[in-house]
Amino acid sequence: MLRACRPRQWPKNLLVLAAPAAAGALGALSAWLVCGAVVALFCLAASGTYLLNDVRDVDRDRAHARKRCRPVASGALPLRTAFAAGIVLIFAAPPLSLLLGDPALTAVVTGYVLLTAAYTFRLKDIVLVDLAAVTGCHVLRAAAGAVAVGVPMTGSFVLVVAIGALLLVSGKREAERRGTTPARRTLGVYSARFLTRLRVSVSAVLVITYCLWALSQGAWHSA
Repeated sequence: MLRACRPRQWPKNLLVLAAPAAAGALGALSAWLVCGAVVALFCLAASGTYLLNDVRDVDRDRAHARKRCRPVASGALPLRTAFAAGIVLIFAAPPLSLLLGDPALTAVVTGYVLLTAAYTFRLKDIVLVDLAAVTGCHVLRAAAGAVAVGVPMTGSFVLVVAIGALLLVSGKREAERRGTTPARRTLGVYSARFLTRLRVSVSAVLVITYCLWALSQGAWHSA
């Protein structure tokens, strides 16, 4: 069960710390505790998503050279158990977020749960929408951290996070497309050339956007 929850993927939820760190709001222990709780909530929801994803794609994973070794695909974790655990984990996150006493944070966590569930069951098979959905999940992680400690997210910061996330997902899709056994339906539409061009273009935009954001931050502090 633990391996099916993919703990090696949990570090991506540290993006919750991005906005508080950029705003210099991590000086107090209380901020670290709140952010730690939010990271845990996202790990919970993400693990539920991974379990549901493995149940949905079990037949496809069994035909894949690497993914057939996953607990659900290999039969080590029964389908019913994985599905039940996935439902519990993914829908436990929003109610648990209420314990932190911030309705706005609960709204963000709920939005993440809905988006990641929609991605698992439908959006992952729609060309370009799958890239946008994963990017949106990363932005919601960053937004949760900002809301949790009460710091604003500027438009330029959101752009940096979104473009950085798009770079990561396009690079991952490119690597999968060049693999011997593509596991996603959308990879039958994406060409390796398109994904390479997308990655290069997004990289250039990310550098420019980050520089503009960094300069605006410097100007704000100088003022």
